[in-house]
Amino acid sequence: MTKDDFYYWRLFATGLSFFNFGVGGLILRFFIFPILSLAPGSPRARHKRARKVIHWAMRLFIGQMRWLGVLTYDAERVKTTLQRPGQLIIANHPSLIDVVFLISFVPNANCIVRSGLFINPFTRGPLANAGYIPNRDATQLIDDCASTLDSGDSLIIFPEGTRTPSGCKKPKLQRGAANIALAANIEPTPITIKCAPPTLRKGEKWYQIPYNRPHWTFDVGEPLGIPGEGSTPKAARELTKTFSHYFFPEVPQ
Repeated sequence: MTKDDFYYWRLFATGLSFFNFGVGGLILRFFIFPILSLAPGSPRARHKRARKVIHWAMRLFIGQMRWLGVLTYDAERVKTTLQRPGQLIIANHPSLIDVVFLISFVPNANCIVRSGLFINPFTRGPLANAGYIPNRDATQLIDDCASTLDSGDSLIIFPEGTRTPSGCKKPKLQRGAANIALAANIEPTPITIKCAPPTLRKGEKWYQIPYNRPHWTFDVGEPLGIPGEGSTPKAARELTKTFSHYFFPEVPQ
């Protein structure tokens, strides 16, 4: 296969985009958020302001990549659906920037992030100011997620827990998303993400770009029903199977 579709320009523009992402994180941490912290309001009000800023920063990042010709995407129906507050948004996870897309679609999104990112100089400022939830103690994590949903925030979760490994047809899902849905008694809104040709998968470097420009699509489904037996291990197993069948229906168990 030949390297067409402005391959070398896209390689340069991809590197430039991620460089700008890192610089943007530092600007938010050292300039924007210190100014926002001076504004009056409760911790919840400060978190909402910070999330709004991050939402627009992610929109700018995705818009930059689109304008530079790095990628294209189609998400008009998803954007409309995700404007409703208080949703538990679950999605498959084929690429590195899936969460960036979703945050750019949701004005007040909370999400679970790796605790290590809270000590990363590029990301800890935005994460702490936005009140994002670190994945530390499992019990505390579920309580924090249920609390943020009860308060009317939307919550983004990837049931896989990490990006889908290259070549994996049916990744094993973790039960965390199911436990959170049961604890909050909320039906999750599923988002199916596809990227063709694949790029930024688990184990891939940013510079391992495809020969053709990648295109992302985002499809929203009807809310998935939850078992009526409460937050039990059996209910969590059943709901996790429901998630697996939804996102990977063509692969037999």
